[in-house]
This record gives sequence, structure tokens and C-alpha cells, in this order.
Amino acid sequence: MAGYGKYSYSQAAILQDAIDLNGMNSGMEVGIVATQLIKKVAISSSLSYVKAFDNNNFKFPDHLGSDAINYSLSVGKLMYPKKYTNFKETNINLMFELLGQTNTANGKSYLDAVPSVQFIINSQARIDVAYKKQLYSSMDRLTGDGIFLKLEYTFFNVSN
Repeated sequence: MAGYGKYSYSQAAILQDAIDLNGMNSGMEVGIVATQLIKKVAISSSLSYVKAFDNNNFKFPDHLGSDAINYSLSVGKLMYPKKYTNFKETNINLMFELLGQTNTANGKSYLDAVPSVQFIINSQARIDVAYKKQLYSSMDRLTGDGIFLKLEYTFFNVSN
């Protein structure tokens, strides 16, 4: 179990009900995540509070509601390697996630299903290829369904 936080700054016009701190809204998020590993299957759940701020010269519209709760449930299975020999091996995982948000001011919400394939390379690089399918939404959103590519790289032992 772990806690996390996020801060975002955006200069974009505010065009949607959903609070999205990945480029659309300025704001902050604090939450908790819990994960249980059972053999080669990981089950994870998260819950967070999100607060949107004004985006530079764009005031956050009062009627949209600037507070929300984000929630997720994820299941992932290690497909390769069958048995670890070292941490430099590439992992291939299949994942399925349910991702949602409920605005606490106006009650609007959405729920997405996201199947994906994840590659972890040398225990440092992560590549996810996913398809997001909107199951339900009472919110205006810029993206409902779509294909997504996520790249992450972790720098270990970085020093001067």
C-alpha cells in the first residue's frame, strides 16, 4: 500500500467536465494505492481526491465542479518470462483496468475499461499499449474510446 500525489499546470482552455491532470487541467491529486501479488497475478486498486484550479488565464467554470474522486481496479498477469533468471529480462504482462471518476459537486461520472499489453525492459523502461473503451459517461470528455501508448523510464543511481 502506498500514498501518492500529483500536481499539474496547464494553460489550455477548459472544455470538459472530466478533470484531467494529464495536460487538460491545472490541479492536484492525492491518493492511495493497494496491490496484492498472488503468484504471477497482481490485483491493484486506487482511490484519490482531485482538485482542479484555474488554467492560467482560463477560470474554472463554477457549473462544472472542480472536485472529483478517481478510482481504479486493475488485474495484471505476467506472461513472460515463465521463470526469472535476472532483472534484465523483459517482462510481458497482460492487464485489464477499470478507471473511473465521479465529480463530487455535480454527481457526473464516467467508467472506462482498458485492456493492455505491458513490456518492462531491464527493470527500468515500461511500454504500455492499450485500448480504452468508455463503458459509461454522463460527463463531456475530449476522449472516450481510443488507442494509447505510454512510455516510462526510471533513472536509478543518478548522481553528479
